[in-house]
Amino acid sequence: MKNFAKVALLSFTLFSVSNLAVAIDKSTLQQAEQGDAMAQFDIGESYYKKKDYKKALQWFTKSAKQGDADAQYKLGVIYYNAMGVKEDYQKSFYWFKKSAKQGHVNAQYDLAMLYDEGLGVEKNDRQALKWLKKSAEQGKEKAMFSLAVKYDGKQDYQQAFYWYKKSADLGNTMAQLYVGVMYEHGEGVTKDLNKAFKWYQKSAKHGDVEAYYHLGRFYSEGLAVKQDYQKAIDWYTKSANRSYSLAQTNLGMMYYEGQGVKKDIETAKKWFRKACKNGDKMGCDNLLLLSKNTWSFSYCSENENGKEECVPIQ
Repeated sequence: MKNFAKVALLSFTLFSVSNLAVAIDKSTLQQAEQGDAMAQFDIGESYYKKKDYKKALQWFTKSAKQGDADAQYKLGVIYYNAMGVKEDYQKSFYWFKKSAKQGHVNAQYDLAMLYDEGLGVEKNDRQALKWLKKSAEQGKEKAMFSLAVKYDGKQDYQQAFYWYKKSADLGNTMAQLYVGVMYEHGEGVTKDLNKAFKWYQKSAKHGDVEAYYHLGRFYSEGLAVKQDYQKAIDWYTKSANRSYSLAQTNLGMMYYEGQGVKKDIETAKKWFRKACKNGDKMGCDNLLLLSKNTWSFSYCSENENGKEECVPIQ
């Protein structure tokens, strides 16, 4: 996929910690003291929820050493996040790997992140890909999206599309956007502007600012829908108000041309200025030309290769 920042959501699993402490009954404690791994984990989990991480660590360690995958995973989390202990990526890696080898889906994902970032272990893209795939195949949506990003970066668009689509079907807004982009440009899938439009709509419903911009383009250019400048203005405005620079440039152009709105040079300047401030070169160029009273401007869109293409307008 071209001309899109690959926001690889390669982040570790977050935990919501309940404020309600789980009572430790005498029977569970007795079982734990007698070496029952599950009881040891339960006690560790109780202390974990109380945020007494030192005691949680003690009991998780007892359970983990007996092979409990959940306890092993929790130790990885504790060492990674420095919860009651000193941050230790090597120990985090050690326990994530033990848990991951037993099929723990979150451990597989987080182990992949350690390999990807080179934390506690030498950076290894092949291992990161391997463990992401294992986690994704077990249904972890974050792993699906991260795996798609990996394949996208390698220009393996068929695999990228496959995993973006999996992630998108589970509601990932950015994956929905990228599925639209891939349908629009025919990357990893047969080009289909109607499907691209539908996926942009899905992403836009969840508030994605780039999806707003693409819907604006489709209405402005009459792609898969009847050309409608008013709807283009509406979508560009939604995107521009969220500081998306390409939308700001195109919105400025529509005010300058009077497309879908009354021609308004000052409003056009305002949007070119905002686009320029947000890093869009064409916004800067158009603002400069307008300020110099040189009546030649550029309208920006994307070509078939997914690159920004700005056409001079007299």
